[in-house]
Amino acid sequence: MIKTGLWLIIFLLIMIPAAFAGQILYVDMDAPGPAHNGSSWAYAYKRLQNAIADADSLVKPVEIRVAQGIYMPDYYHGLPWFPDRTATFQLISGVAVMGGYAGFGTPDPNARDINVYETILSGDLYNNDGEVSEPCDLLNDPNRIENSCHVVTGNGTDETAILNGFTICGGNANHESHGNMDLIGGGLFNEPGSPTLTRTHPKTLRRRITIQPS
Repeated sequence: MIKTGLWLIIFLLIMIPAAFAGQILYVDMDAPGPAHNGSSWAYAYKRLQNAIADADSLVKPVEIRVAQGIYMPDYYHGLPWFPDRTATFQLISGVAVMGGYAGFGTPDPNARDINVYETILSGDLYNNDGEVSEPCDLLNDPNRIENSCHVVTGNGTDETAILNGFTICGGNANHESHGNMDLIGGGLFNEPGSPTLTRTHPKTLRRRITIQPS
């Protein structure tokens, strides 16, 4: 009985950390599937939006690991296509969104380096942003009229909503349909909210990307 009880205690001590570790979901636009349920790098979600939506229904904490690449709040679905400028990556309390992973097809998919495996959240929904001569010209640049009003939103969150290891670009807060709320916070709109942002920064994306219809 004593030996059985001892083994039971050891088993519980092993299992408790795992129980509190939280579920991990994977996002990788290069995941082959055939299923894309976020259970592994091979079966990763192709869209970060899908992972965030499913994470919201899970018991927290949840960690979302995102492979290198460029992810947008709204996606090309074939012509004609009218992008949803109000779509945004809404952070969630209890959910950590972590970028900078090597992802599927690399020697170590779990390798993480935010500089080598840059993970970008972009609001350039038509993939047509170009350079401007002056920063003040960004707001009225015709190539940015379809860009996301807010690439990331932290409204209603606390410090357990985490965004770590991302580059944010392509936001264009010039949409007046919702009043002044859509005239600020092109990269991150946070009113009110207190998410935790680390190793994440905004920048102007100076290269084009290729988007395949889905």
